[in-house]
Amino acid sequence: MFFPKGVFTTQSLSDLQTIMVLQDAVEYARENVCPSDVLRTILTKGEGKIHTILTQSLEPGASLEDIHTIIDIYNPVRAERNHAPRIPSDFSHEMQVILEKFGTELTELQETVEYQPEATTLLLMLCVLTHLDTKDRENMTILQVTNCITLLQEHIYGAHHILALFPSPSGYLTTAIFSKNGWKSLQTAIAYASLLGYAFLMPEHCFLSLLEEEDGITQRLVHAQLPPGVPLENLIQSIKESLRSSRHEVTSLILTKEHMHEETLALFEAAQRAMSTWQQKTIDTSHLLHGLLETMSLRLISFFRTISIQIDLPKMRRHLEYHIQDMRADVWHESPFHLPTTILPSEDLTYLAQMQSLPDTIPLGENGQVLSDTTRYAREEIVQALYRRENNHVLITGEYGVGKTTLIRDLAKRAATGKILSLRQRRFIWIDCRDLSPQESQKKLTQLLTAVHGHKNLLICLDGLGAFFRTEMKQENMLLLRRALREHQLQFIGILSNREFEELLSSEYEFLEFFTRVFVAEPGEEATLEILKLVSTKLEQEYHMQIDERVIERALMLSTNYILSERHPNKSIKVLHRACELVDYARTVHGKSETALRIEDIIHVVAQITGLPKETLTGIAKKANYEQDLTKFVIGQDEAVKTVAMELRRIKAGWTDSSKPASVLLFAGLTGVGKTELAKALAQFYSSSKRLQTYTMANFTEPHSVSGIIGVPPGYVGYDQGGRLINDLNADSHCVFLLDEAEKAHPEVWKPFLNLFDEAWITDTRGTKAYADKAIFILTSNAGSEIIAQMWLSGERDANKIAAQVKKALTKIRHERSDQPVFSPEFIARIRHVIIFRPLDLEAMEAICRKHLTKMQQAWKQKREKTLIVPDTLVKYIAEHSHRTNQRSGNKEGGRIVERLLSQLVEDSIQHGQMENEADYQTAISIEIQCELPPNSPDIYDKLPLIRVVFHNHSRSKQ
Repeated sequence: MFFPKGVFTTQSLSDLQTIMVLQDAVEYARENVCPSDVLRTILTKGEGKIHTILTQSLEPGASLEDIHTIIDIYNPVRAERNHAPRIPSDFSHEMQVILEKFGTELTELQETVEYQPEATTLLLMLCVLTHLDTKDRENMTILQVTNCITLLQEHIYGAHHILALFPSPSGYLTTAIFSKNGWKSLQTAIAYASLLGYAFLMPEHCFLSLLEEEDGITQRLVHAQLPPGVPLENLIQSIKESLRSSRHEVTSLILTKEHMHEETLALFEAAQRAMSTWQQKTIDTSHLLHGLLETMSLRLISFFRTISIQIDLPKMRRHLEYHIQDMRADVWHESPFHLPTTILPSEDLTYLAQMQSLPDTIPLGENGQVLSDTTRYAREEIVQALYRRENNHVLITGEYGVGKTTLIRDLAKRAATGKILSLRQRRFIWIDCRDLSPQESQKKLTQLLTAVHGHKNLLICLDGLGAFFRTEMKQENMLLLRRALREHQLQFIGILSNREFEELLSSEYEFLEFFTRVFVAEPGEEATLEILKLVSTKLEQEYHMQIDERVIERALMLSTNYILSERHPNKSIKVLHRACELVDYARTVHGKSETALRIEDIIHVVAQITGLPKETLTGIAKKANYEQDLTKFVIGQDEAVKTVAMELRRIKAGWTDSSKPASVLLFAGLTGVGKTELAKALAQFYSSSKRLQTYTMANFTEPHSVSGIIGVPPGYVGYDQGGRLINDLNADSHCVFLLDEAEKAHPEVWKPFLNLFDEAWITDTRGTKAYADKAIFILTSNAGSEIIAQMWLSGERDANKIAAQVKKALTKIRHERSDQPVFSPEFIARIRHVIIFRPLDLEAMEAICRKHLTKMQQAWKQKREKTLIVPDTLVKYIAEHSHRTNQRSGNKEGGRIVERLLSQLVEDSIQHGQMENEADYQTAISIEIQCELPPNSPDIYDKLPLIRVVFHNHSRSKQ
């Protein structure tokens, strides 16, 4: 057939495409003509049917271009055509067998009534794949050859088994062969033909109806070609105007053969063949689009050139073929919808759920179980709101960590799997607005509305909605959204915190009319425990370790009691997750053989997060000698130190009332006796930040100065910053607060503290709440110092009696400007201990002097590399002099006089000596202070001693 006179020829063939395939394969073959030469040419010259069958038989992720590339590697083509005649020996053995079989089977096929010339190339490809050589089979592993052969055989020989399109004599199109969406699309198409004044259903009408299928394959492929910012509705409207042939509607059109153009019939037949090729039972909209692209006539191509927005039809055809790879037995894997990356980050939650790749979320009522009444109610309320025809938008509010975003993911998963029937056709698109800057909010909002316009099946979930309103253009942005909502351009769910809602939207009544607000509350401990049990099952599988229920319960308890600035279930899940990571790290890096999560691991993680010592978390205080440790900071206040040490030991053991602050203390005493120093020392041992938060209450003397505590009212500058006390508590729940000079604050300032000391929580003007059940509050006051001094001089040493008198004195203090009582009896009753700081005696003064001298000597050694030598006589003199001076002042000087006098006699003297002997000072490795006391007399301690400074180096010493 192909070598009638010993030379290759294609004269016996009538199909032009097959002739071109064979001629190119022969003329471009580098050596002997092989099966791969023909297959490569079929890839180049073949049409839609061939590409569809090949694509259907590729391994996932492979493309037709990959086959072409592979063949070019192991069997490259000639650079130029070879026009010399080819004889049988120029063909490989496999190729000779292929040509012989192809000729025989083509003759038999041409004798059947089902034969169509276009099947000739398909038959050639079938013969090639049946007789591939060894090299072909070794290299083309991405092609499922057996599957491709089966599809080719069904397409070539199995056409008579397909249900007829028009089985009845009346010529009605049968509905049985179309899917629900396919038939709906044809009904829309015939309606458009009638509306636009046509006597026949044209392929253009079918394209228009396919384009209007919400989130259908045609809409997605066309949308991918539209220029940025051009709505799909503009294209649809342009097509309608281009198609209109008359203003008069044709009312008699129905889906019968006589009302269909011959090109439409060809479209249906091509769609039917695609259905068979893809091994599906009914013609769907994707098959109709394939048929339309395969049977594209010159008239239809001309029509696409007339519309205002150009559509690249070959490109659309290629994209459709890529989608065919994901078609398997009635399952269509849809493409995800994404915003352009230049707008905002987004995720198609519905697509991820369909692909079973939606990131794990907190299980919310899976397998029929209801974990929380509040969660169930919130979910039901959202579904009901979205079901409404008008004002069917939702605002989800709640604190961070309670599961707002998780709730959306759960809804998307349920809708995608058909568990929420009213949402099964909706596509959940999550958009992250949280990092949106105020300057770009309006631009991004405009781009967002344009990008989603016309996609009526999208459900836009804006996480961080408040970012669009934290700008000077708030009203303009709100106007843009209101217009879009009023015109039904989109349906959306906004996610924001309670504070953002109250601050930005609570007064926007016209805007809120479109929404149902759904509040997501923090789940209770019982519901959180159930969530943790389900989460722990996944963690066990992920980290290959056992998690006992006791460990889960301890994670819940510790996160509840000590991680106060976060919310359940997020914080308790974080504790479990980090503990598993900790154990996994120990196994991987240190070779440990841990197989189970322990309570000790949970305690370690919570200690890391909070900065608290482990004994606080276990409720078992170590045998720490806090008295001895605190005495290093505060001297001469043994009873005060003992009381604070006992209080610290009680708190660290966890023996506190969770409905009260950890402790509220009042330090009363004279100036300079160590009240502030003891507060700083306590912060070192207790606060996770090791810092003392000091509030100088002398700065809060006016009624309005309470704003410095709980924040300024709405509408004033700084409102968004919130209250300082609330922010400090949320930053470090185990903080030590020093409310210094408490008697100087205005009575209004103490009102928020009254509730705080009673119930251990406080809210600022934004509504942000903070808990103080782990915080220590220390008030210091000089009020009652006269009483302390008098009782001490009279010989009274009972701290309880002195404290009782000081309490009485506190109730009598009146604000100097308003003349109101500063402390109410209720306020004083909330103070756990009034700690009395006694006046400093001579022994205390000497200890204070030695403490400051030691610090001074260490500083000189570290910073200047010089040793200070100070005689003991000078230390005793400074202590005696300071003690006498303090007594004469009525104990008002305190220990500060010691530091001042020490600096004067030592450092000032050194500075004077340096000025006189700069060179000796520079070379000195030690500096000796020599002291000559005044002559012994009754006023010896009223006169200053004579001080001499001596600089010592290696070779000599000089005065």
